[in-house]
Amino acid sequence: MTEEEKTAEKNTAENKGMDMGVKPQGIPTEIPNNTPGGVVIIAILYIIGGIMWLIYPFFYMWALAGYFQNELGYVPWANVFLNTTCCWIGSWLIGFLYFGIAGGLMKGMKGAWLWAVIFAIIGLFNVPIGTIVSIIILIYLFRPAIRNWFKN
Repeated sequence: MTEEEKTAEKNTAENKGMDMGVKPQGIPTEIPNNTPGGVVIIAILYIIGGIMWLIYPFFYMWALAGYFQNELGYVPWANVFLNTTCCWIGSWLIGFLYFGIAGGLMKGMKGAWLWAVIFAIIGLFNVPIGTIVSIIILIYLFRPAIRNWFKN
């Protein structure tokens, strides 16, 4: 085995899996140990909300098919699938956005804080329970200690 082959084999063994010990800058890779308890609870609520957005289209399709069956006496499946497909796309986008917000909140990302505030403001219109939960989330996220935690 020549010297070049030995060097190539050594480099290949060291770089197996592209792990060179370099992490991308600016992207948190670990959840901080000092995550406030309220932020964890809000992140869990966003995870539950994301799961609900992912299963929502099943119920929508079931309800739409039942409506057509009662009103028309048959189910126009093309219409049901077209409506449900639009529902799936929007629901899955929102669901995965909720998962992203939850992960960002756990890591203390500023953008996740902003998205959580935006969705809490939208949630104010979900009377009565959504309004109460959104008010609590907004009050908590605007506390000085929590805002400072997201700034670091």
